[in-house]
Amino acid sequence: METVKREVFRLQADSWDLRGTWNKSTDLASVICPVDPGHQRAGARLTELNVNFAKAALKNDFIWSWYSECLVRKDVAAALNSMGLTGLSTRPAVVTSGKQIYTDEYVEFFATGWGGIAAPESGVHLTYECSACGMLKYSGVKDWTKLVDWSQWDGSDIFMVWPLPSYIFTKFDTAQILKDSGLTGLELKPIEDLEPQDELSPGRMSYRFSPENLDRHNIPSSIR
Repeated sequence: METVKREVFRLQADSWDLRGTWNKSTDLASVICPVDPGHQRAGARLTELNVNFAKAALKNDFIWSWYSECLVRKDVAAALNSMGLTGLSTRPAVVTSGKQIYTDEYVEFFATGWGGIAAPESGVHLTYECSACGMLKYSGVKDWTKLVDWSQWDGSDIFMVWPLPSYIFTKFDTAQILKDSGLTGLELKPIEDLEPQDELSPGRMSYRFSPENLDRHNIPSSIR
């Protein structure tokens, strides 16, 4: 397994002061455990992402919700696709600022590249699984430089690593392309500079990946 030193970067907001809040029309499925009532929780999102931002946020190419969801201007998404970058995908989103609606200016941006399941050397391991409702809990990342098991990576420029489905990762060469593009609202943070974590409750991969992507990446049924 390859040792990583400043070779992997997380895409994240450059300023969390301008994070957006969900509008009421953003809806989630509810998961109810037939065995343990304490396992009731939110499941997959049922609607398009619909987020309200301060006007100042909308000057940026990338904008981010409080739940770390990423949105990007449509023209920027098209430019990134034209560069031939792999592992990124978009879907429709609605952005508002007060009463003003920006239906056609932004899309949700997320990783469909597969970086595999976190390497055990990173400190991540399964701590709890409910066989009745599928709840999963993991220990957090202790050593970010050992997060990626490169034998599982699919070669994508943009990728996620389980159990961190909301994190968007990239390698050094792609990070340099993004930096050189002068995109605003985006920080590319070396993963070795990220803080250690405690417990992770990631949901299921089916909340993030389509059935086609689950099959394409041979995602194990234990995390689907």
